[in-house]
Amino acid sequence: MAKPIFNIQPTFQYYPEAYKNGVTYSQIPNLDAQDFVKSDTASARYRMNKDGVYENICSSGTSMPRLDYKLNSKGNPAPCPDLFVEKSKTNYLPFSVDLNGGPWASSGVSRVSDVGISPEGLQTCDVIKASGAAGFHYVEGQISGVNNGMYVWSCFVKEQRRQWIKLYMDNDGGGAPADPSDVFFNLGTGEAGDKSGSIVDSGIEKYPNGWFRVWMRWEKTGPTNQIKVRLYIADGASAGDDNFTGQNYDDIWYWGGQVEDDYLHSYIPTPAAVSVTNPDEHYETTGTSGLFNRWAGMMFADFSIENQIVGSASTFSICDGSNNNGIYVSQQAGLPFNMNFSIKAGGVSQMFHSEVIDSFGRYKIAVSWSDTNKYLVYINGVMVKEDLFGSPFVNELTQCCLHNGSNVNDFEGRFHDWRVYPNPNAVQDDIKEFLQSITTI
Repeated sequence: MAKPIFNIQPTFQYYPEAYKNGVTYSQIPNLDAQDFVKSDTASARYRMNKDGVYENICSSGTSMPRLDYKLNSKGNPAPCPDLFVEKSKTNYLPFSVDLNGGPWASSGVSRVSDVGISPEGLQTCDVIKASGAAGFHYVEGQISGVNNGMYVWSCFVKEQRRQWIKLYMDNDGGGAPADPSDVFFNLGTGEAGDKSGSIVDSGIEKYPNGWFRVWMRWEKTGPTNQIKVRLYIADGASAGDDNFTGQNYDDIWYWGGQVEDDYLHSYIPTPAAVSVTNPDEHYETTGTSGLFNRWAGMMFADFSIENQIVGSASTFSICDGSNNNGIYVSQQAGLPFNMNFSIKAGGVSQMFHSEVIDSFGRYKIAVSWSDTNKYLVYINGVMVKEDLFGSPFVNELTQCCLHNGSNVNDFEGRFHDWRVYPNPNAVQDDIKEFLQSITTI
């Protein structure tokens, strides 16, 4: 970040680095009234901790914020956490960690449960071992009651004495499979091999201790309401390499299978039935009088967008606790999608700007308001809106809201830093230079 043109301290700063009693909190001011409460009921939620363990922080039934140490390309956790939020989502695949349970079948392999240490640091992963026969070697799951649309099949896998695997999906309804689709992956190098069928995209992500998460995103078009998924042991990167003569020592480790709608999300454990998680929602409940100036100030936010939304999503706001008086930042669906900035006073729109955003990723934004200057909006160092000041906020701004739960289709991503500055009593050009400097990536 470039050095700002003048030195001004924020009256509010939220940097998600720790939690107490199930809430995250602002560093400035350090008051209970500025705690960000996690509002949903507890449901299974995984996050990467600082030691590289993929842990379920709600396994005890307690609702906790997800302070996630995002993995880099080498599978190492980041030095500092982010507040990670996702919408409500469903894993349609029962017995997601037990290949000997429920809907799982196999051909040319044996399956043994709980033989090794999984990404969650427990002895909960299964081994899949190829037989010595010629042919295909795979495990198979089938789910029912799904409609046409986009689905993602993912699982965690680790090389033992076989490097290559294949993920597979089809529309099987008991007869000939419709639209068989597959993609190969190398668990030694982390590379992808060939793919075929209606795969929209796919990927392989490195996790600690030799684990990878592999996935394929596939468009279901019929003819039935069933989906078949398979995980093959393979002998190479291309079609035909999934058909070979196995050895009794050809094996891989497996953990955490998932079939879900639309996009890849964090893992959702399923026992004998489909599992649904609640959305991550955080909001500041009571607020602090005198913290934000309703006549003039500047708001800065540093966040990452990681998944496309379906409708609209409230990302964050500072307001009086209503939707009628404050500064509101939201997203609108689609690719490219829109980032919307709205300022309202007493229910009347004072400024609105919609900026087209063409990709996921990290964004630093700033909004400035002043009765002696103008409204200004910056995104990643570029001013995208300059407008005449309208009316001051009718009520005092006291609340900060993250990922407001009033929208069904919620923001998905990470919050890194959030600040509100007082009026600097500076000329407009100096304010512009300051906003440009703090939002430049």
